[in-house]
Amino acid sequence: MPKHAPARNNTAAARTTTSASAAGTRKRMLPKARPAAAATPSSISGKMVAANTRPATDGDLWMFGLNNWGQCGRPTFLNPCYGPDFITLPPETSVVAAAGGEHHTFALLDDGRVLAFGRANGCELGLGAESGSILSVDNPTALPAFSAAVRKTAVGAHHNVAITEDGKVYRWGTNDMGQLGTGSAPFKPDDATDDLPSPLAFDFSKSGATGIATACGAQHTVLLLHKPATAPASG
Repeated sequence: MPKHAPARNNTAAARTTTSASAAGTRKRMLPKARPAAAATPSSISGKMVAANTRPATDGDLWMFGLNNWGQCGRPTFLNPCYGPDFITLPPETSVVAAAGGEHHTFALLDDGRVLAFGRANGCELGLGAESGSILSVDNPTALPAFSAAVRKTAVGAHHNVAITEDGKVYRWGTNDMGQLGTGSAPFKPDDATDDLPSPLAFDFSKSGATGIATACGAQHTVLLLHKPATAPASG
């Protein structure tokens, strides 16, 4: 079965100022979302408390709700996650921003790294060529290094954008509606796609433009760029 339209269930997608609403009609079908496990608040809360015994601090990332793809940063058998609790982060780091897609989550750390977790079979997590064969990742995982520290991120239903400190704009994930701006049609006779399994930077070398801000809808992307008065000389 073709793999890249969003799965449906009775839970709305997470929403932040830069995240997407639930996805609209799509031309291809992803596998159906995993059914919610028959769990109760009491059976889950004990495991949560055992996982995090230290007091909460600034920069903790709190997660709760649907977790059928690990989008709350916990094993999928803990689904739903009824009570808010913070997830384990790399030592000596804190979260400065976070956003959620339909079934995946990104957290921007204070050192400029990006953690990804949740659904992965639509290349949502940017984990490389193997993304299509990985269903999900419930352990927050750092993306490969960008050209510089990431300062802004935006998340769509199944795609993502990041802007680094040097002004480069990266995008990755599902491209079934052209939301990655590759400039090519995503549907081909052999059902191949132009999905991007790893972060790929736009080439603004001719104009010298740099990224200022970005936002994602469910299946579209908005970029705000700064263009210098004089374009850089071509080499």
